[in-house]
Amino acid sequence: MKIIYAKKFRFPNESANAIQALNMLEAFSACADQVCSFFSFDSSLAGAPESFLRTAYGREPGKLGAYTVAPPASRGLRYSLWLARHVISAKRTSLIYAREVSEARRALWFRHLHLPALPLFYEAHKFNLGNQDSPLCLEDKRKEINRFLSRVNGVI
Repeated sequence: MKIIYAKKFRFPNESANAIQALNMLEAFSACADQVCSFFSFDSSLAGAPESFLRTAYGREPGKLGAYTVAPPASRGLRYSLWLARHVISAKRTSLIYAREVSEARRALWFRHLHLPALPLFYEAHKFNLGNQDSPLCLEDKRKEINRFLSRVNGVI
């Protein structure tokens, strides 16, 4: 099985989200045939991303699957092309995994570049419900979230 981890990893990043995502990436890499991810390092780290992963996060790069490294200046466009390329070349046993709503929405669109469409699993954390004082606004937001969740294959 191939797991396409739909997330733009930006380093350095000391947030709990980034550390948890690295934990997941390492766990998936231990279980799946192939795990693909996208890393972007600050220009000050461009010369030694592997040693930075070891020093800052205690991670062995070889245990994080196959990752693509892109410079920060072109990270957005390169990420979109990276995701499209991995979806198009995926086998039927592949899946897309996302932790963020923006990445999951992009993956929902890209997954149809593969026929049949690749399954998408989304790790839900929180949803922005907007102005909770307005019942109409809250109801609209709930409908939008329900539409989004109905399009993914699994929610974690």
